[in-house]
Amino acid sequence: MKEVMVTGGAGFIGSHLQDALVEQGHAVTVIDNLSHGLRQTVNKRATFYEVDIRNQDQLTAVVKDVRPEVIFHLAAQTDVSTSMMYPTVDHDINVRGTVILLSAARNLSTLETIVFSSSAAVYGDVNQDKLPVVEDCETNPKSFYGLSKLTGEKYLELFGSEAGFNGIVLRYSNVYGPRQSILSEGGVISTFINRTLRGRAVTINGDGHNTRDYIYVGDIVRANLAAMSYDDSNTFNISSNTEISTQELFRLITQVLGIEIPPAYGPIRIGDIYRSRLCNQKAIDLLKWIPQVNLTDGIKRMIE
Repeated sequence: MKEVMVTGGAGFIGSHLQDALVEQGHAVTVIDNLSHGLRQTVNKRATFYEVDIRNQDQLTAVVKDVRPEVIFHLAAQTDVSTSMMYPTVDHDINVRGTVILLSAARNLSTLETIVFSSSAAVYGDVNQDKLPVVEDCETNPKSFYGLSKLTGEKYLELFGSEAGFNGIVLRYSNVYGPRQSILSEGGVISTFINRTLRGRAVTINGDGHNTRDYIYVGDIVRANLAAMSYDDSNTFNISSNTEISTQELFRLITQVLGIEIPPAYGPIRIGDIYRSRLCNQKAIDLLKWIPQVNLTDGIKRMIE
């Protein structure tokens, strides 16, 4: 069993991950500033530090005290629209915060691996004939969020090479599942379910034909656990390798709920990718991971 640290561990994905790590018997330390994460989601068997990753002195002190063998770096600004409106905030958290963490960890003799949560946003819009996107596809971010994640990947690669630890990048497609906030633009499924159950209007941004590749949070957790055991540096797409339009997604949710309600349509958001589907074959082959929860079952779990 390992000494493990999870930044952003009180958030949507991080809280599920730290639960799984605790269940496996690892000694888990959670770092979170609770700007979006919830204290009540921190596992009672984990050690919690309310620390912002941008606070260099505090973060460095915790890292030196804990001396983790594995760090899962999930703390981030994850909203595309926020990144477009406030690029300095996005950069401060996703780039500067990541560099502070890497700097704090670089001289640890105990450190074996850092697993970095990245995003499909690093690819930008890809030509239709190149879908699904593979990991060595050209990266051309369309948003500052995607750019900040790509920059974080590059910092991880260089720090890992210089300091001698494994840097593993997991590029998530659109993650959904229990505990996801309806306030986040990434939580479209949460938002659709919440508003439909309350009989409120649902707005689809754009023409509804834009597509996403949705992956259940439990499958994301299992990918992180698999990455912890992978003894090398590498980059993996973590996805369902399926594509569904926003219009079709809304229709599926209303069918599962048994509620008929027509959507409204609004302007497309600046920085949004139009189509997205990630090839997950590399993760299947090398991490021995495969998604287990299909979209219909995942939506049912969220409703429950």
